[in-house]
Amino acid sequence: MVGDYWYYLSQRVLLYKSIFLVVMMNKMGVYMSQDFFLILFKDSVKFAFLLSAPCLLASLFSGILISFFQSSMQISEQTLSFIPKIISVFLSCIFFGPWMLQVTVDYIKNIFYIISILK
Repeated sequence: MVGDYWYYLSQRVLLYKSIFLVVMMNKMGVYMSQDFFLILFKDSVKFAFLLSAPCLLASLFSGILISFFQSSMQISEQTLSFIPKIISVFLSCIFFGPWMLQVTVDYIKNIFYIISILK
C-alpha cells in the first residue's frame, strides 16, 4: 500500500500538492474533515481556472487586437470582434485540447484515488 502510494504520488505531484500533503500526514487513510474539504475545494477551483485559462486568454487577446484595429481605423462597430473571438477560442480549444484532456483525466484519477483511501 505504501509503495503504491509513493509511486502514485510521484506521478501526480504537479497540480495537486495540497491534497497529497493531507494524505501524507495520515498514512492510514484520509478522514473527511473540514480542512480536507477546504483543500479539495481549493484544488477544484484551481483546476477550473487552469482548464478555462487557454480559451479565456485567447478571447482576451483577440478582443484587444481587434479593439486596437478598430480604434486605429476609427471603426465604431461593436459586433466586429465577435467572429474573431469565436475563431480564436475554437483554435485554442483545438490547440490546447489534448493538454486540457490530460489535466482533466489526471484530476479525475486523483479524485478517485482519494475516494478509495477515504475513511
